[in-house]
Amino acid sequence: MGWSVAISAISTLVSTAGAYQQQEVANNNIAYQNAVNRNAAIAARNDANFQAQVARNNAVIAQQNATAIRERGVVAEQNKKLAGIRVGGAVRARQAALGFLAADTEDSTNVGLFADIAAATQMDIIISVT
Repeated sequence: MGWSVAISAISTLVSTAGAYQQQEVANNNIAYQNAVNRNAAIAARNDANFQAQVARNNAVIAQQNATAIRERGVVAEQNKKLAGIRVGGAVRARQAALGFLAADTEDSTNVGLFADIAAATQMDIIISVT
């Protein structure tokens, strides 16, 4: 009977040690998986922060581009107006040199010509700026 009790006790001890070892391995696996999950969450957060910064930068660039386009449009419109004024002035000077009255009656050819130049200038502005 002594040997069987001793063998039973040793068997129980070995079984308990094995169960303890299995639990330690399981605990280590859980700790490792938690670390992997934590690192994945950190990486996902960092990626989301990066993408958000890229989106903010793109918004700033888009705003700057829109401002630059508006400013170029204003400059182009001013340049077209000045060109129209120069053409109108040249025509007015040419007509005066030919002896026509620049400020003639409302239905005169010169007044119509100046109106046509003004209208053509406005059309040129609309076509080139839009």
